[in-house]
Amino acid sequence: MTQATELIIREAIPDDAANLLAYLQQVQSESELLLITAEDYGQSETYQANALADIYDSPNNTLLLALLGDEIVGMLRLSAESDPHIQHIGEIGISVLKAHWGQRIGTYLLADGVQWAKDTQILKRLELTVQARNQRAINLYQKIGFDKEGQMARGFYDSAVGYLDVWLMGYLID
Repeated sequence: MTQATELIIREAIPDDAANLLAYLQQVQSESELLLITAEDYGQSETYQANALADIYDSPNNTLLLALLGDEIVGMLRLSAESDPHIQHIGEIGISVLKAHWGQRIGTYLLADGVQWAKDTQILKRLELTVQARNQRAINLYQKIGFDKEGQMARGFYDSAVGYLDVWLMGYLID
């Protein structure tokens, strides 16, 4: 008999560095729809742990992990600058392991990320970019309340298919 594992979403901490690096490498290899590169997972564990500590201590940045047991199955990165003129703008990046697509993990991550942003009382605008061909993600973003604000022709290059259009989407808080 197998026991169901509960999905936990929580903020990343420095101790998550090794598992996060492994997750990033796996998720990047599974999907051509992500706008991440090898630089996003090519850092040392020490570097990643320090970066996670900085993110955790920031009032307008977070990295949320979706975990099934000890396995990271999804993540949401919300990053913002400290400059007072733009500290209210958060940029979102989200990913889920391919084996867990269609299980609403992205929905839970995005909803928690938006709520986290609202709770900061600093963030007033959330932004993201998404490949125009990624209709599942676009549907999710629109369901949560993001609006298409523009399209960048040739906004991403995939060596297998060439230049791809990217949507710019935004969500206003308040």
